[in-house]
Amino acid sequence: MVAPALVDEFAAMGDVKVSAAPVTSNIMFGMIMAAPQHGIVLVSPAATNPAISTYDDWSFRVQPGDDYQGGAIARFFAQQMGIRTAAVLVNDRYGYGVSIYESFRDEFQKRGGRIVDVEHFEWNLDDGSDYDFGEIIDRMWRSDPELVLLSGYAKEAVPFIRQAHDKGWHPKYCGGASGLTPQGLECAGDGQADSY
Repeated sequence: MVAPALVDEFAAMGDVKVSAAPVTSNIMFGMIMAAPQHGIVLVSPAATNPAISTYDDWSFRVQPGDDYQGGAIARFFAQQMGIRTAAVLVNDRYGYGVSIYESFRDEFQKRGGRIVDVEHFEWNLDDGSDYDFGEIIDRMWRSDPELVLLSGYAKEAVPFIRQAHDKGWHPKYCGGASGLTPQGLECAGDGQADSY
């Protein structure tokens, strides 16, 4: 596994006491086991899995947890925007999107919102190709949501938005901190006009 080897590299440098290197929760969990053995504190600027904060005294995250992000998204759209229906895209391969979806669903329904479609799929984001969302987009479009939660990463959100735009569908989009980043939205081109 690469992550523990990274901690070993830091330890070999001799005077590394804190690492801000782990970006994703998956990488962070890979590093967590090795870091205390070397006396290295891990601080992730982007990991969002809530379990990181309670794992040990050596591991910290800066971003709000998935559980908070999904709930905050739901509160904003239900209360501030008056959204009543939503569809959700969930990549089951990664815990991040699943956690965002679950916390969004619970809070959105608590506030009177209705999930009209949930589309689960599995795609390895590192395989270098865009996923063909055509059939998923068609099903979601037919469910007529006011909002589409793209619960995963920008690598999923960008091709989804681009492909929906090319089909002529222009719903409101939202996502967590790793989903609809400004850089990712730029890549989505004209399709990103109503994204939050």
